[in-house]
Amino acid sequence: MGLGLQPWRGVVAGSERAGEALVRPDLCPFVKSVLGGIVTSSGEFGSVDAWAGMYTCDMTRRLFQELERLSGKTVFPLQLPSTRTPEAARWFCESVRNLALELIKAGFSSGYDPAAALAWETDRLSGAAALRAAALSFRVPPVALQELFHGFFVENRFPESVVPGDRSPRVRVAVTGSVIARGDDAVAETLSELGAGYLPLGCTGLGGLPSTVPTDGSIEALALASFNDTRCIRNRPNHGVFDWIAGQVELGGCHGLVLKTLSFCDLWHTEKERFRQMPFPVLVLSSDLSPGERGRTSVRLQAFIETLEALHA
Repeated sequence: MGLGLQPWRGVVAGSERAGEALVRPDLCPFVKSVLGGIVTSSGEFGSVDAWAGMYTCDMTRRLFQELERLSGKTVFPLQLPSTRTPEAARWFCESVRNLALELIKAGFSSGYDPAAALAWETDRLSGAAALRAAALSFRVPPVALQELFHGFFVENRFPESVVPGDRSPRVRVAVTGSVIARGDDAVAETLSELGAGYLPLGCTGLGGLPSTVPTDGSIEALALASFNDTRCIRNRPNHGVFDWIAGQVELGGCHGLVLKTLSFCDLWHTEKERFRQMPFPVLVLSSDLSPGERGRTSVRLQAFIETLEALHA
């Protein structure tokens, strides 16, 4: 926004079958969905002028390597360091600054406006606070809550407030893990049908919401705040991520945790045994975004909710 550009995140499912025509089948379903959206120009994918891709794993890194050839658009790759050190933070800030300079040099922007950037980030922080309060109230139905989060992350819709409903679920479930793309509603829909509470903790939930207020509107200050807010299992060390998840489960009074991972993802899935050692029931779900997944997810979630109800009857 500081560069006068309109950001949009392609966190959308539904095109993975088209993407499978381009890559081997054991690739991340989310990456396949992005590829499919690009080659079919579906929805907002057809109106993108340039891609700024922040990769966090080998699959997304490979995606951005092929993106320019497949989309015909200029791609500006950006790596998010996994190490949580002052040196890594400085490197990331410099990388974001170079990204801005490259966008200006390529003619996508005439310059950077710190005031505009800070105003947008202030609205984003305010919207994040409203979403956080709504999620922890458990009064918003899971499907409606997930749509609010998708609006925040995909379309930059920052609510000033969220009107709570009259729900009071007996069982509360926290959900963490891989990105939950728009259109991937199996978990939220099933929890809604079962009358359970839903606390999304992943990078498209509370874990991805900003909380650090930048010192100013400079590129470096915004990048540093973003780096400090990253709660990804890829972080090294990642004990702080586990501590945060456990703290949110306790804060929300949740009775159990669902670890939702994408098939063939080596970020969250490899930590499943460590999650199972946490001091509350944990269900591991592997997702491939296929049409038949809705039924499998529903059956497993229903059994998990019944177990939680029996434990807290």
